[in-house]
Amino acid sequence: MTVSYVFLAGVGGISGVKKNIYDVFGNTINTTSRMESNSEPMRINVSETTYNLLSDKFEFSPHEPMEIKGKGLMFMYFLERGE
Repeated sequence: MTVSYVFLAGVGGISGVKKNIYDVFGNTINTTSRMESNSEPMRINVSETTYNLLSDKFEFSPHEPMEIKGKGLMFMYFLERGE
């Protein structure tokens, strides 16, 4: 299991004619998906934005920066523990 968190704007919507399906779209979902595929099992991977928001409340270790398709070089962090 891998978990990735990104705090960015997103858009949700309902699609379908016979069966309604709620889905979310946008940069946040694409970024999270790409981060998740570059994470490690049993680790919580967060974006640099999330790290900047939470670094005073949680302990993080840096993840090696990675070249992410459509994003360029991304700096990511693993959550180690909270207060």
